[in-house]
Amino acid sequence: MTDPRPHRRATLLALGIALVALALGAGAAVYFVRTKPAPPQRPPASLAPSVEVIHPQPHHGPVTIAAMGTITPARQIALRAQVGGAVVAVSPRLEPGLVVAAQEELVRIDPRDYEAVLTQREAELAQAKAALEMEAGRRQVARKDWERLAFGDNASDPRLPLREPQWMEAQAAVRKAEANVALARLNLERTRVRAPFAAVVQEKNVHMGSTVSTQETLAVLTDATRFWVEASVPVEYLSWIAIPPAAPGAPVQIRAASGSTAQGAVAGLIPAVESGGRLARVRITLPRPLEATPPFLLGDSVEVAIQGRSIDGLRIPRESLREGDQVWLATNGTLEIRPVRVLFTDPQNAIVDGIAADEFIVSSPLAAPVPGMAITAINASAR
Repeated sequence: MTDPRPHRRATLLALGIALVALALGAGAAVYFVRTKPAPPQRPPASLAPSVEVIHPQPHHGPVTIAAMGTITPARQIALRAQVGGAVVAVSPRLEPGLVVAAQEELVRIDPRDYEAVLTQREAELAQAKAALEMEAGRRQVARKDWERLAFGDNASDPRLPLREPQWMEAQAAVRKAEANVALARLNLERTRVRAPFAAVVQEKNVHMGSTVSTQETLAVLTDATRFWVEASVPVEYLSWIAIPPAAPGAPVQIRAASGSTAQGAVAGLIPAVESGGRLARVRITLPRPLEATPPFLLGDSVEVAIQGRSIDGLRIPRESLREGDQVWLATNGTLEIRPVRVLFTDPQNAIVDGIAADEFIVSSPLAAPVPGMAITAINASAR
């Protein structure tokens, strides 16, 4: 039978070695924890949020009201002939896009029929004048007979014996003939169709050899000396704009997308509000639109800057106006919320009163602004 004692001694020896290893490991762990260097201490984070600040800018003078407008004709006509007939001449300048001068002949209608009528009417006038002269002689003879036969107050009405009705009829015949001659001469002049004003040709509807009537449109002409710009302006801005006839029209700077610029003036107010919102339509004169380089075009959209009334105040960015009539100020490292008097606003700026030019306006947002809270101001204008 085998003796178990040697096996038991080996087991006890292995267990003892394991316990010693565990004790050494635990001791080393305790040593390293106790001798671990302490982490560096950081200062506590500041709770004052950083904000950008700016100085308000002084404003002295007129305000500017920006708007968009559309170019429309100031004057446009459908040119028609006042007499009918065959077209015998058309001006080479009667073409769309070309400019014609005032009183320039554009179309000529065959004048021969109207020349014949004029000759006939002049002959009728000569006959009427001859008849008037003959009636004057008859009247003179009748007057002598009447004076020889009349007997003072007992004489009868002298108008009939003196041929007064015949004399008046002859005079009327002369006046009628003169009117017929004038009308025939006018119709002959009307065979030359002229531009009533300096204009740009929009449409041409007549050609050589065609027969025209007084109902047909020969061409469409637009005044070349000026266009209108109809601009949409918020109703609340109307009080800032000088509008005729109450005052001379406010100056307006006009700019097209092509880069062309012009100086215009407010000409009037269209008395209606646009259906899409509280926008009024202001009419602006655009002088000499075709002389610009490139020229202004009908139907084009333009930017307008209308010069408004003058005011004195401080200008700040529109987004720096809080709650409609407040500003945030950085004062000695704290936030101040101050009411101001708003003088004028537009989409970019606000002109206010109630702050000083050397104060700092907070221009950046704050999640939860509280008066007196600590803030760190960063001067945005100094960057």
